[in-house]
Amino acid sequence: MNRAFIIQNVFILIGLFNGERHLYAQLESICRQSYANWCVLARDDGSTDQSLAVYAQFQAKHPDRFHLITHDSGNTGFLNNFSQLLSHCPPSWFMFCDQDDVWLPEKLQLFAHRMQALESQLGARTPIAVYSDVSIVDQDLAPMREVTELSLIDRTACDVASLMFGNVLTGCASMGNAALLELARPIPPDARVHDLWIAVLAAAAGRLDYINTPTILYRQHASNTIGAGLKRTGYGPFRKPHWWAAAIWREIGRRHKVMCCAQERLAERGVLKPVPALKRLAERRWPEFHLTALRIATAIAIPHRHLRALKARIMPTR
Repeated sequence: MNRAFIIQNVFILIGLFNGERHLYAQLESICRQSYANWCVLARDDGSTDQSLAVYAQFQAKHPDRFHLITHDSGNTGFLNNFSQLLSHCPPSWFMFCDQDDVWLPEKLQLFAHRMQALESQLGARTPIAVYSDVSIVDQDLAPMREVTELSLIDRTACDVASLMFGNVLTGCASMGNAALLELARPIPPDARVHDLWIAVLAAAAGRLDYINTPTILYRQHASNTIGAGLKRTGYGPFRKPHWWAAAIWREIGRRHKVMCCAQERLAERGVLKPVPALKRLAERRWPEFHLTALRIATAIAIPHRHLRALKARIMPTR
């Protein structure tokens, strides 16, 4: 190990909800990490199965590592669950964790080394998010196609404009630093998903960086909240052009709301770094922006190569 490497504590944030079937394997994989300085902060969102009982087993074995936020709010949804976890997380590096995946043993080590290198280069006050590739597996952990083959997006595209067309950051394969934690919490309801929210903020106000190595077994099953299928990109397996265009129309509209929320947050927190692409995008008038996207999407039909023309037409450059 590099002698200059500093072991920092990493808080792993896991939202629980009826995940008893795969939760034990997920928590076991965290315990097998080669990076030793970590702890888990969990919040249950009203599970009706034995998720809390499974988690309690690990609390009993490792009381200094596994912690639980207690509340009586009932089921409030996965976005609020992660927002509450961010709100209770001490200032530190943090990682989102799903309840049904398996982390590869070197995951924390890879992320910690990359995060420290970026903070050394950019400063700890710069909001930074690091994300990696993932290995797609079925419910029995049998390999499926990788995200980079399955997805319609370029996962190396880390700029604000590209995030309008595809969220490159998978929450369960990402890490944020303390500066990003303070900027991101609480998560506004219009952010839709926690991973897109931190990706936009990091790309706009600091750095979004990619590790081109799978660090988790990303389990796909019928109960996935989001998953890694084609529908994740927002363009879906639509075989008819008007279906595909309508999907782009709706998804770009949703992401426009996220960009608006991000611009408001940056202004609210006094982030001084100018982000012209984000500002111009957030100020773009509806329905002009919406209809332009629909018109072009309808004209270009399904082939992904034409998305570049769509992006060039309706996206400002940074």
